[in-house]
Amino acid sequence: MTKLKGLLLTEGMHGMISQVEGLAKALDLDFIHEKIELNNFWKLFPPKVTPVQDFVFKNKINQQFDVVISCGRKSVIPSIYLKKKFKNKIINIHIQEPKVSLDNFDFVVAPEHDGLKGNNILTSKGAVHYLTNDELDQNENYLKSRINTKKENCYFNIRRTN
Repeated sequence: MTKLKGLLLTEGMHGMISQVEGLAKALDLDFIHEKIELNNFWKLFPPKVTPVQDFVFKNKINQQFDVVISCGRKSVIPSIYLKKKFKNKIINIHIQEPKVSLDNFDFVVAPEHDGLKGNNILTSKGAVHYLTNDELDQNENYLKSRINTKKENCYFNIRRTN
């Protein structure tokens, strides 16, 4: 059986890329990444008031894909546009609060602290990322020698409050 193909849409910032790639890897997708560029006029408007049309963004998306994973404000409209164009032939997933109706997406992955509720909402404990447990285990000694555990030499303390 062949892998599903994923199209990852972000503004190109590393924090967004790590989230979409993390989800794509978790879903075992064969994916490509598309950095979204909005046309100058539409950069000024929030997604809530932007028309869901292809003239809003510069990208010409010609690849075959089954799943669209988007993250960030600029990727909201292209994701919704592709869902409207291909309907049930694709699944669209947005990571973070999209600031538009959640019904525009098959799934929205948002951190628990955003408080989003709905049948298509999946919550996370913080940001999704592409690091696997195996990678973390393999690299746990990487910074051990640089961590100062003496309280008087720490720049800050993290305290748990109950």
